[in-house]
Amino acid sequence: MEKMIVPENVRLTIESGLLCCSFSEFHKWAEKLMGHPIWTHEFGSQDTWVNLNIALIANDNETVYHPHRRSPLETLMEMAPNKPIIAIVKS
Repeated sequence: MEKMIVPENVRLTIESGLLCCSFSEFHKWAEKLMGHPIWTHEFGSQDTWVNLNIALIANDNETVYHPHRRSPLETLMEMAPNKPIIAIVKS
């Protein structure tokens, strides 16, 4: 697998299941991470999301830490400045 630095908004989309970027950008990165084409309807499958998260973790283990990587909160604050952020925490 090719080592990649995945954009934070794409990472947040994969980790949360909520679209935090354009669908085309997310789709492009999902295919890069998985290493094969993904049909649009496949995003409706829980297996696809599990495999995307596994691929993201595997990529992270291969990627050298990037010192300028933002946290998910910083990414949200940049995407929606001066807007309240509501978090849902599952225990």
